[in-house]
Amino acid sequence: MKRYLSLLILMGFLANFAMVKEEKSYTDPKGRVYPMIVLGADEKFVVQEEPSSKRKPLKRCKINNRSDKRLLFMGCKSGDLDLVKEAIRETSVNIRYEFCLNQTPLHIAAEEGFEQIVGYLLTHDPAIDARDKEGCTTLFLAVFQKDAFITDLLCKAGADVNLQNDEGEAPLHEAVRTKSFPCVTVLLNSNEIKVNKPNKDGDTPLHIALREYESSGDSKNIIKSLLQHGADLRLHNNEKKAPRTVATKQAQLFLKIWDRQKSKSD
Repeated sequence: MKRYLSLLILMGFLANFAMVKEEKSYTDPKGRVYPMIVLGADEKFVVQEEPSSKRKPLKRCKINNRSDKRLLFMGCKSGDLDLVKEAIRETSVNIRYEFCLNQTPLHIAAEEGFEQIVGYLLTHDPAIDARDKEGCTTLFLAVFQKDAFITDLLCKAGADVNLQNDEGEAPLHEAVRTKSFPCVTVLLNSNEIKVNKPNKDGDTPLHIALREYESSGDSKNIIKSLLQHGADLRLHNNEKKAPRTVATKQAQLFLKIWDRQKSKSD
């Protein structure tokens, strides 16, 4: 009898374990596995996610247990456009709902680089300039990921190109810092761009471009584009240094060539 009861208890434990194991993970189309608690199975959880960049990984946070929000998160995180459409069309989900780190569905889709989902969300008034926990807008995240296509989508949809995050960085500062010439080009083509906007250190995008100049890559093109769009070489940062002062030797040489060419054209 005891042996029979022990067997029943063991079978029940194994059944429960299998159920928990089945409910605790979800594999997206890219093969990434997410704990189901991320998707709303539990109100309190810790996301165990490997950071894909220098941005901070997700921390302890809360999420509503409603299935519609779970579906929307799953779709935006995994790139499943049909799931996103289902969540929006079939439920009363709030398109501006904030998940972990105060990120909206648009934040998540842009950071993951899912262009179709970003485009679809933009047709549903998704709070385009909402800020996450670090003060970053969706546009800033797209620039951070060097995604010029999504950057262009957001700019054309009316995203504020000059909003700064908690570190005082605007999208143009980030595009210059990451040396993403395509993103720099998209931002500079915006009629609203403030090319000389300083960050918290008083650095303009031109300060950053000249200080972090590299002979290889797009540094020359970025500096040239900034100057062509009105970047001011006379502006001082908080240390009272003009862009020329912080420039590397190679960047200073480039500026001399630029000055010579400009004087000839004038």
